[in-house]
Amino acid sequence: MVIDEPTDRQIEILELIAHSLEDEGIPPTIREIMAALEIVSTNAVADHFRAMAKKGLIERTSYNTARALRITARGWKWLKARKGYSPPAAGRDLAKRVEQAIRMLERSGEPGYQLEVDDVIGVLRGTHKAAA
Repeated sequence: MVIDEPTDRQIEILELIAHSLEDEGIPPTIREIMAALEIVSTNAVADHFRAMAKKGLIERTSYNTARALRITARGWKWLKARKGYSPPAAGRDLAKRVEQAIRMLERSGEPGYQLEVDDVIGVLRGTHKAAA
C-alpha cells in the first residue's frame, strides 16, 4: 500500500463527508462522524482528519468551528476514480442551503430556538438554548 493512500477508515470518513455535502449541503460534525461510524473518541476522528489533511484529501477551514471541513480537489479526484463520486453541483448545494435556512427560520419561533450565522464557513445554524 502506498503511504499516500487513505486507510479503510479514512475512506469511510471521506465518503461520509461526501454524502453529507450531497444530502445536506454541509459537512458533518466530528460527533456526527463518531455516531455514524461508531468511533468512540473525538480525538480518534481528529487524528484521522490530520492524516487525511496530510495526504491532501481534506482541508480544515477552521479549528474552532464545527463543520469546517472541505474535500480537496485531490480528495474528490480520489473519490471519483475509486467510488464514482463527484463534487456536489454548486446550484444544488446552494438550493439545499436555502431550504435548510427556511426550515430553521420556520422553527425560530419555538421556545429556546436561536439562529446563528457562522461567517467563517457561511452556514446558518439553529440551536436550542436552555431556558434561564
